Amino acid sequence: MADRIHVGYREPLNDGDTKEKTVGCRATNPDNCRFNGTEYCAFCRDDHMCLNPPKTWPKQYDKLKNENDKE
Repeated sequence: MADRIHVGYREPLNDGDTKEKTVGCRATNPDNCRFNGTEYCAFCRDDHMCLNPPKTWPKQYDKLKNENDKE
């Protein structure tokens, strides 16, 4: 189950992804995430939402959104 919760940082956007949160964990190394094991963590939440994605996520979100819009 944990493998389905961890989503690659460069994987296409999921329904529900925003600049502020992601469906699943987008951290490149979830074990080192400072929010791992907290109420912000996709692995600990029933809805599997990461409420505090990496600081670089908003820029990556825009990039993935633009790639998706081109298809």
